[in-house]
Amino acid sequence: MATQYFGGVISKQKGSDTPLRGKLETVSGQGFTESFSIPYVIHNTVLPEYFNHMDAFRINAGADAIWKLLGLLDGYITDYEPFKLVKTDKEKTENIIWNLLYGLYHIAYMLDPIMPKTAEKIFEHIGASVDEHNVPISFSAKNVSEPMFKRK
Repeated sequence: MATQYFGGVISKQKGSDTPLRGKLETVSGQGFTESFSIPYVIHNTVLPEYFNHMDAFRINAGADAIWKLLGLLDGYITDYEPFKLVKTDKEKTENIIWNLLYGLYHIAYMLDPIMPKTAEKIFEHIGASVDEHNVPISFSAKNVSEPMFKRK
């Protein structure tokens, strides 16, 4: 979607963010509540959990933190449906895609000690530009020509 709708170039828009949504059961039915931003969750929940496990050589538990982030990103796509939203709100869609690429950057970062070639491929495809603290500020995504993991 980054290449299809934005020519691959995605930048963080100042002053706006599209937070994660949570499902909320109410008396009148199911609703949504907005939560924290993807960068906030990554830096305050996912990365500390990952480093805690990896520092203790609990590699499987560290990998579980990566899966947790993948699940959050998958739910984010399901909740906002950026492939539909782009038709009515291109700015919000760009923000959503930026958040997804930000999440993929951190997935690659966490995968690097476990699956370095896969991490390298992700870094190549998302083309992150980072600030002096190694935090992504923009992305130059490339089309993926073939699946990263081929089915047998």
